[in-house]
Amino acid sequence: MELRKVDIPFFLKIDDGLMASVPREVESRFGRDAAVVLVTDAAVKEMLAEEIVEAFAGEGLHCELLCITDNTLEAVDEVREKAAGSSTVLLGAGGGRVLDVTKMAAAKVELPWVSVPTVVSHDGICSPVAVLKDSNGVSQSLGASMPHGLIADLDIIARSPVRTRRAGVGDLVSNLSALADWDLAHAEGKEEVDDFAYLLSNSAALSVVRSEIKNVDDSFFLRELLNGLVLSGIAMEIAGTSRPCSGGEHEFSHALDALGSGALHGEQVAVGTILCSYLREEDWRSYMNFFELIGLPVTAAGLGVGADALIEALTRAPETRPGRYTILEHIGIDRNTARKVASATGVI
Repeated sequence: MELRKVDIPFFLKIDDGLMASVPREVESRFGRDAAVVLVTDAAVKEMLAEEIVEAFAGEGLHCELLCITDNTLEAVDEVREKAAGSSTVLLGAGGGRVLDVTKMAAAKVELPWVSVPTVVSHDGICSPVAVLKDSNGVSQSLGASMPHGLIADLDIIARSPVRTRRAGVGDLVSNLSALADWDLAHAEGKEEVDDFAYLLSNSAALSVVRSEIKNVDDSFFLRELLNGLVLSGIAMEIAGTSRPCSGGEHEFSHALDALGSGALHGEQVAVGTILCSYLREEDWRSYMNFFELIGLPVTAAGLGVGADALIEALTRAPETRPGRYTILEHIGIDRNTARKVASATGVI
């Protein structure tokens, strides 16, 4: 029998009041001689990173703090140079940009890393995919490494901006759109579907869709959201690609990014899910109603972009992921069709 080997975290801690336990968790996993580099940004440093460093010192453990300013390849090199040689483990404490830099640096120096998310705006909290900017400011999705473990303090995440929590829901539910595109690609003979990755991605999304509570301020719902985002990351690791969680709606989001959108990734893929579902002749109104209930934007105006920019992004979306087959490639999306679908759904 042929079996696969899949990297998954050794530990997952999701609960209230976990931040104080980070040093003890690291010690139990990596020993008292562990040399830690804590990667964060200015906002998280002010909020809790220095407190974490002091907690390490209080336990007699070594921890160095390194602040980055953005999710760039240059920041990855900065962390790599800091960690090379004497470090044992990297900790990434913050949002998606911090975690993406940390996971890529960890992959380059072949060190384990621990994810300590302070926001849950997308599934990058526990995934092998890093979105990083090159020297021209162009974002690209690159293969990195899965975290050795994850420590998510619900008290900290509950205090994060409500917009980021809503965006996390948007990114998680967009799995359903991505899977529909994966089915389409398979039906057209373009791709094979990984059944287990498909199952995880689908179950993760449905956990919040079918939840009786649909409120990002509720602790039970927030825990379900975190669990779902973790499962999405593992689905990508199993598939060896972001395919279980990324379809035409993500291409649309990447195109918006290239046009300078200021909206969050999860907000953009939520709108992309509505548009792609309409094109697949699915029940797009159910998505729109759900996103409105959560508090996500469902229009171009809600994203803070103009109608022309949204149409441009939808038209250019397939360029962002050459070789990926979604409903947008299937129909050969053009400006005319983009305007029609955006108008028909009320997105513009």
